[in-house]
Amino acid sequence: MSLVGPPVALRERPSRFWPALLWAALILVGTSWPNISVGPDIGGLDKVVHFSMYGGFAYLLLRASRYRASWGRVAIVLGCVAVFGFLDELHQAYIPGRSASLADWIADLFGGATGALASRVRAHSRPSLSSLPS
Repeated sequence: MSLVGPPVALRERPSRFWPALLWAALILVGTSWPNISVGPDIGGLDKVVHFSMYGGFAYLLLRASRYRASWGRVAIVLGCVAVFGFLDELHQAYIPGRSASLADWIADLFGGATGALASRVRAHSRPSLSSLPS
């Protein structure tokens, strides 16, 4: 087994990562918009948006790994989501009308954890090909 080169899932079918990459791009475009106002400032609504966006991101990342959703892969995805969310919050500190927020990052983490767990549950609830009758 070679330790050099991209992971097996990426070498076999890199196209499966496109939905996750496009979702990440959507997050970055949304958080790069200066002075954004999407309506009345209802308490906690922005946390729901953070939770949902990062939940979808984690779900798509874990799905891209061919639904072999071991706890190790869940941990790797959560690490990726945590770093991406942290860097996105830092990036927002430099956008006019935006700010970096620990509460937003925590919402990102909870959303990511929920999305990763949902993907893992879905992966383990699907019957494997070997268990299907011939």
